[in-house]
Amino acid sequence: MLYLASHGISGVQIGTLQAVLFLASVLAEIPTGMFGDRFGRRLSLLVGAGLMVFSAAGYLVGQSFELFLLLFLAEGLAMAFMSGSDDALLFDQLEHEGRGSDFVKVSSKSYAVSYFALGISTFLGGILQLVSWESVYVSYTVAMAIAFMLAVGLVESRPCNRLERLNGSAKGVTHQFNRVWHFCRGGRGRHLFHLILIWGMFDSSLLTFFMFNQALFSSLGLSAAWIASLYTVSRFLSGLGYSLAPKIGSKISLHALILISLTLSSLLMFGDFVGSTTMAIVAFFGATLVPGPVNALFSNFIHENLDSSIRASFISLKSMMEAAMASLLYLGVGLGMDHFSKPYSLSVLGILPIVCMVLFFWYVRKIPKEVSSSLFSCAESSSGPST
Repeated sequence: MLYLASHGISGVQIGTLQAVLFLASVLAEIPTGMFGDRFGRRLSLLVGAGLMVFSAAGYLVGQSFELFLLLFLAEGLAMAFMSGSDDALLFDQLEHEGRGSDFVKVSSKSYAVSYFALGISTFLGGILQLVSWESVYVSYTVAMAIAFMLAVGLVESRPCNRLERLNGSAKGVTHQFNRVWHFCRGGRGRHLFHLILIWGMFDSSLLTFFMFNQALFSSLGLSAAWIASLYTVSRFLSGLGYSLAPKIGSKISLHALILISLTLSSLLMFGDFVGSTTMAIVAFFGATLVPGPVNALFSNFIHENLDSSIRASFISLKSMMEAAMASLLYLGVGLGMDHFSKPYSLSVLGILPIVCMVLFFWYVRKIPKEVSSSLFSCAESSSGPST
């Protein structure tokens, strides 16, 4: 944002750019997920990484609002191409190697490394900015270029129907959409769809809590440097949470962990009602640490119950619903903060994990045993449908 402002981009224009980024990512989620299932997850990741390189390099020459608009659009599409296909490629590759039960271990390490790297890059970015904005975006472009080259070296062992790939135009896209539609209407798919709706409500409440804590900390008198430091630490805590997922999953069932996470998250969010700076920091750090293990294990549960042919499409559908719910919460909390106390407005989010808990209790009784059995057991060697 500071970089855009330094180029004469107004507040309204910055808001427009953010809206374009968000809309491009959300609206393209399902089409790009189907693209990954139809033409290959590796190809989808390559397209996404290529668009990220284009966007990053564009910041080095960007001067006008119109060019930044194109760059934000490209970044939103890049996020959509990579969302869903990354986890789908990892899960199917591990299953192909006979290591499907290692998904939690490998994916949690991957997310942990990502969050640790994000924390380090946030710190280094602040230092590089003291040199020049150009040095920040040169580093960003180099990092994205390395990511693209690594994506080129990826291997995808999932068998693809050559005829379907050749006919992957309008007919192929319609066929893929029908696959996802029929899966979501069927027994197992319908239950999973309802579960990701409940989980999406929880995830979106956490995301909103995370984002709006910036405004809360500012209202409590913390400086921009302090706020940046708190968010850097939060990245490391998120990474720590994900790294603990395999160990926690081996001792606690997913069902119990979901209930524990919902309870703790609700209490932490309600903690902002106190209006204390110390309590706000504790609640913020807690809300970034708690979700990691349960997110990794819930993701594994979903993948175990998905057919390979629609894996990326379904995960993209999950991401789209979470983003849509988060946008509504952004609007609600934003309006609340404009008219009421910021601590009170943010603490109201604590109601949502309770709602999710009630819905989860009510709905888990309706799920067939063949779907819910892994909810009540600790992580173990297992693999799901891979047709």
